[in-house]
Amino acid sequence: MAYGDIERMRQEGDLKGLYGVLEGEDQYARRMATEALCTFCDEAVAEKLAELKFQDTDQRVRDTATRGHAQVVAALKSRESP
Repeated sequence: MAYGDIERMRQEGDLKGLYGVLEGEDQYARRMATEALCTFCDEAVAEKLAELKFQDTDQRVRDTATRGHAQVVAALKSRESP
């Protein structure tokens, strides 16, 4: 997979594809997919980022997931606020 595919998946809203990248060995691709997920205001994405921030083998992916999880949760809360 080319790294440009990850950006295409983000633009198309292909969460399934991005989740698939997270299962791969390439830590750079996993980090890019994690960064892409951080742009979605979605409960399922928040759950996936919560898993990644504790379970991914790469520290940079975990750090990205930690920041992204906070962003997505904040976006979800602001969407719910009147």
